[in-house]
Amino acid sequence: MKKLLFLVLIIASSITTHAQKTDIVVYKAYQTEFYTHSPSTDKWNLETKNEDVNIDIVFYKDVINVQAHTPTLFKLYKGTQKSFDRETIYGVTFDAYEAVKEITCRVNYIYVKNSNDFVLSVVFEDATLGTVNLRYYCKSN
Repeated sequence: MKKLLFLVLIIASSITTHAQKTDIVVYKAYQTEFYTHSPSTDKWNLETKNEDVNIDIVFYKDVINVQAHTPTLFKLYKGTQKSFDRETIYGVTFDAYEAVKEITCRVNYIYVKNSNDFVLSVVFEDATLGTVNLRYYCKSN
């Protein structure tokens, strides 16, 4: 009986460990950038760039948690996924809801071809600044 209970405990813990490893992916952002959009020139203007950051970005099913100084939580809307493939990059874009500021936004996963680089881009409307874009640069694990 003890052996059976021990065997069931080992199986349950390995299933739980396997599920945790496959459902959750964590990236480390090494650089962030903050852009504002100029409607008159239709260009993105770099406002701030931080090259020495260590931010965890946790992907879980249809939720992304950016664990920065001010944490954010993005809920991706199912059915809004659109893929893109260009000469040097490819990726996916989603409509999303940012739960902390309670705003809708667009979340882009951007992969650089022939590289381990990955960019999480979040575009939203700010009442003061207009359209803004937060970019988190990561290395794929």
